[in-house]
Amino acid sequence: MPDVTRKEVIELLAGSSIKHPLDLTNADLSGLDLSGLDLSFAQLNGANLRNTNLKEADLGFAKLNGADLTGANLSKACLVGAKLNGANLTGANLYYANLCDSEGENVKTSFLPAITVLMTQNKITYTGCGCSIFFVALLVYWLFF
Repeated sequence: MPDVTRKEVIELLAGSSIKHPLDLTNADLSGLDLSGLDLSFAQLNGANLRNTNLKEADLGFAKLNGADLTGANLSKACLVGAKLNGANLTGANLYYANLCDSEGENVKTSFLPAITVLMTQNKITYTGCGCSIFFVALLVYWLFF
């Protein structure tokens, strides 16, 4: 059962800023609809985001270290500069997600083989990309596999 509701997250966001970002460290947000919310710079370390709808959410520069994003919908989400150390993205929908300049070590994934090739020793580092690296990886996968 989630610790907070969408309405409560929106209320907490109203009182946050870059200097004082939303802090939901270790919170249970599983199954919530957080689509379209601006969660940039949020502290979501260790948060349970299983099956959470984060479609079109802004998670730019969010700290998601150790977060469980299993089955989360991150389609069209912005994760630019996000920290994903130890995060679990197994079964997450990353369709058109922007992970430019995001990074993470020991990230659990179930990405397509072409995408996992871009990982080295479970370390993800996407830098300086003009568009999501996933578009390129998917194109390679469709063309060659």
